[in-house]
Amino acid sequence: MKFMIIYLGNREMKSGQKPEVKKWKGNKKVKTLADKKAKGLHMNRVDRKKFAKEGAKKQFDDKIKKAVKHQLEELEERSVSSMSESSFGSQPPPKRKRVSFSSSLEHHKLFDKKDMSLEIKWVKPSTASPGKSCLRLKKKGDKKKAKVVKKEKVEVAEESEDDEKMEVGEEQNEKQENESDGDEEEEVKPVLKKKTKIQVTKSVKEQLLTMDRKDRKKFLKELAAKKKPNFALGEQCKQLWEVIRSGKTKKDVKEEHVEKLIKLIKGKLKNLVYSHDTSRVIECLYKERRDDVRNMIYDELFSEIVKMSKSKYARFFVTKMIKYGSKHQRVKIMDAFRGHCVSMFKVSHSADVLELIFNDYATQQQRWDILSEFYGKEFVLFRTEKSRPIEQIVAEEPSKKKGIVKCIEEIVNDIVQKTTIKSSLAHKLMLDLMTYGDREQQGNLMDSIKDKLPEFIHTPDGSELAMRVVWNTSAKDRKLIVKNFKDLAVKAATDVHGCRTLMAIFDCVDDTVLVNKFITQELANNVGTICESKYGIRTAHYLVHPRDGRVMRKHVYQMLAKGDNNEHSKKPMGERYTELFRAFAPGLYTWMAANMEKLIFGQVETANLVLAALEPAGENERGGEEVTLHLTGNKYERFERVIDPELRLPCYEAIAELAKKEFIPCDEVNAHIVEHKWANFVLSRLLKFDGNLPEAERLSTQLAKLTPAQIGEWVGCNKGCFTLLRMFENGSAETKKKVKSSVSLKRIQGYSSEGAKILTKLLS
Repeated sequence: MKFMIIYLGNREMKSGQKPEVKKWKGNKKVKTLADKKAKGLHMNRVDRKKFAKEGAKKQFDDKIKKAVKHQLEELEERSVSSMSESSFGSQPPPKRKRVSFSSSLEHHKLFDKKDMSLEIKWVKPSTASPGKSCLRLKKKGDKKKAKVVKKEKVEVAEESEDDEKMEVGEEQNEKQENESDGDEEEEVKPVLKKKTKIQVTKSVKEQLLTMDRKDRKKFLKELAAKKKPNFALGEQCKQLWEVIRSGKTKKDVKEEHVEKLIKLIKGKLKNLVYSHDTSRVIECLYKERRDDVRNMIYDELFSEIVKMSKSKYARFFVTKMIKYGSKHQRVKIMDAFRGHCVSMFKVSHSADVLELIFNDYATQQQRWDILSEFYGKEFVLFRTEKSRPIEQIVAEEPSKKKGIVKCIEEIVNDIVQKTTIKSSLAHKLMLDLMTYGDREQQGNLMDSIKDKLPEFIHTPDGSELAMRVVWNTSAKDRKLIVKNFKDLAVKAATDVHGCRTLMAIFDCVDDTVLVNKFITQELANNVGTICESKYGIRTAHYLVHPRDGRVMRKHVYQMLAKGDNNEHSKKPMGERYTELFRAFAPGLYTWMAANMEKLIFGQVETANLVLAALEPAGENERGGEEVTLHLTGNKYERFERVIDPELRLPCYEAIAELAKKEFIPCDEVNAHIVEHKWANFVLSRLLKFDGNLPEAERLSTQLAKLTPAQIGEWVGCNKGCFTLLRMFENGSAETKKKVKSSVSLKRIQGYSSEGAKILTKLLS
């Protein structure tokens, strides 16, 4: 006989047996503490505390219910007008938990948890806009339905073990009708004006979640159409715009849609230009090369030019007017800005428009008209036909200097914390304040911008301002300046003006360990990117050869020389340059050895870098003659540059590898190293000063490792003969022997070049 096992909880029972009834020992189990108390059962300490709390809670709930009932009875007697002017005040409620999406909740009354006096506090309904995911338009009711709905919500905060909040919601609707009897007329009560309101409802939220993408999009469009007066017009404009801006649209179809769009928006541009979508339609239409369309748009919107410049979206159309408009229109726009430049500059949107005009389109007189407004109202009212820079104004009328500087200081204090600080106009104003302000004004300006230097070193005025800040700040502030260039050193080094700021830092910051950590090491790790840039190569050259006249222009040298005698730099300049070079050298020489052909055959700037990095230090005093810079009159060498042989030899081996290539005289496409104009210049200069190095580190020693046939071919051109001549003059005894054995005198005598003649005399 098989038995079936039935599981009851954790116990097993065979079929056919009666379930065992558990016998309770002692008192029977009760459900609540009240039953336990009523039966006279024993209660421990915890049960007694719980029972006391439940009793207090029940009494508190009864009081609340009575108070709420009393208040609801009073509300039924109140009118709509008395509801709008509630005497309970507008005290802001404490943070409360939202438990309902009901559309019938408008007024709220709260019971403060901390206040046990049961005083009811009334709060006005929230004016915050609901979320996008749960929007619903208020439905229009019948005339017979209630015109005014009173909505109430009671939130009760109580003290419990779990600190739970109890919310009691009550809804009450009053119907109000205007009834007219023959004998007597009831007083018509004021009714609020009907408005299309967006309400948050749980049902609509659930409805949106169940909709598919297409239906949801349609529903939201209908909602937006009731909120925006020009929604339908904007939709039509955007449909035509899609056809016009497409590159696949045929010319005749495009013209047809342009005409339709013009008829649609004519006279309504002022309502469309401020929107984020329709403003782009007008921009596209203005870009069409049709003068009649541009003139129509210009005439209709010219009166709004200043207002549009300050708009978030319309400002882009103003830039299109400046860019694509005629010269006459551009002049009229600039004249319209006259007197508004200061107010426009304080708004970030219009500041971009003003910067575009000032930087790209304004003439010298127009630039002066814009800039003079920042010098005071006097220059706005009494406009001069001839532009005068601030240097001339201060020189001719010194009494105006104080007023001009004060006006500039007020404007700079407003823009220094905004994105406007990146504009060239702001850099010009700050530089004028730094130049003509007193010591206190200069100190305040430096304190406010010392941590923002990378933001304005991309313009000439901003770069000069940054250099002055570096020169005139203390050692502590210079550390902050250097740290702000973290991860920005490469970008600054490759900028036409930013590289000058880095050069000023290399010149005067004594904490070279910090400079190497945040700037020099980053440059060494990205030396390839730097050397591919026209201006980055100048920064690399400055670390190798500071103030080198072969790559530095005179005005840049004179500008950097202004900071040489600053009061905050204590370390000798040569010592700073040496420590910076040591940090930069490993990355530079390793990259040079791997890319030697690209460097010496590429551009004259990169060829000069190879020469500056490999030429021996102190070569300018060779022969007892002191060689000086033709631009400055100062000595060429700024520090004693010591190059590790492990870094120099790979570069010389790379040059010797290039010399192994087959020599074809007068080959302009694939010129040999001894005949290429820049490569031969580097080769000749390095061989000329080869005697200053030990024999194992000389370039001539590496070239002597070539075969006699490869060396002997160089006599076929004049530059090759001079290369052999310098190898013979500055090389070791083995090098001279190799040159003499590789060159055939009979072959040299067959050439009439100047180098062949000198080499023949030397070898014979």
